[in-house]
Amino acid sequence: MWDILYYAGAALLGGLIGWAIGSAISKYIDKAKEWFAQVWREIPRVVKAVGVLVRINANRLKKHLIALLSNDEVEEYVENGDEGVEVDPDEIPADALKALNEDGYIPVAVYE
Repeated sequence: MWDILYYAGAALLGGLIGWAIGSAISKYIDKAKEWFAQVWREIPRVVKAVGVLVRINANRLKKHLIALLSNDEVEEYVENGDEGVEVDPDEIPADALKALNEDGYIPVAVYE
């Protein structure tokens, strides 16, 4: 799990966070960022975290927050009742789609 934090941070630096996307995905990302920030503030002993959209089936993404704690444990948080969002691969820019196809997730936010 530590690897996902590392690679997600690297991907963000690569510019994946700025992709142009469809409105349904955009609204989901905005709500995901709010949820990521809220959960980040509530986790005790958190050192670092990354909010990602994880592919849960062929055309659906769901938000996950992966946190590194001060004791080097990694915890993954998922919002109860969140069904994710349907995506059209044509709405995702090529570099983000490549990351999704290769890694199974797209980084959205990093917290340190």
